[in-house]
Amino acid sequence: MIPFVTTKEQSEIIVKCGVDPITADMSYAIFPDGRIEYHVGQFRMQANHFFIDGVDYGDIELIGEPAWSLSAILALLPKTICIDDKEYEGQLCLCNFGYEFRYISKDGDFPFGSLAKDPISPCVGAIEWLTQEKHQLNNVFKEIINNLSE
Repeated sequence: MIPFVTTKEQSEIIVKCGVDPITADMSYAIFPDGRIEYHVGQFRMQANHFFIDGVDYGDIELIGEPAWSLSAILALLPKTICIDDKEYEGQLCLCNFGYEFRYISKDGDFPFGSLAKDPISPCVGAIEWLTQEKHQLNNVFKEIINNLSE
């Protein structure tokens, strides 16, 4: 199965790159037995005498960690970037050997490209590269968040 949501490690990378966790459109919770569940939106659960397979884990509170869907990650990535007055377009491509995210110019030059078996990994790599190279990520959720707080 091809994942279309970030793993714990990928989510940590995104947060380290300065992306506000509130922009995550999904969350994951790790249960006491090690099972991971993904949820749309933020997840929170409180339980008294929480049982898994007959084992009582007592009173627990689970708070979901941020996770991003592929569409939320793509919304963070700028459609174009400019390097030395040259414009590069961001592209997510399905290839014979997996998925590639790259920034490519009209003449075929590309300063960044990342290939993986799933579509999430190259996009997370692009977020990491853009942050290291001091490019601005899209802040598509800022307007929505500001409107909610008014």
